[in-house]
Amino acid sequence: MHTGNAYSSRNHFGGTTPFKIQVKFGIPIFQGEIDATTVDTWLNLLEGYFYVHGFSNKENIIFSLLNATPHIKD
Repeated sequence: MHTGNAYSSRNHFGGTTPFKIQVKFGIPIFQGEIDATTVDTWLNLLEGYFYVHGFSNKENIIFSLLNATPHIKD
């Protein structure tokens, strides 16, 4: 059954529940390469991850720092 922009399914009680999709991203640790393609690829992966998980700006920054080598964090 399609309702608006969300898909739903009937549960065993006769009501509907929205489908939940689990997406797994493999975010590599950024090593600090000075290469535009590498940086763009890493940032695009992060943006997709943030979008899927609905992170706040603060969470975006924390997650990004956790996925960078120590010298990048400084």
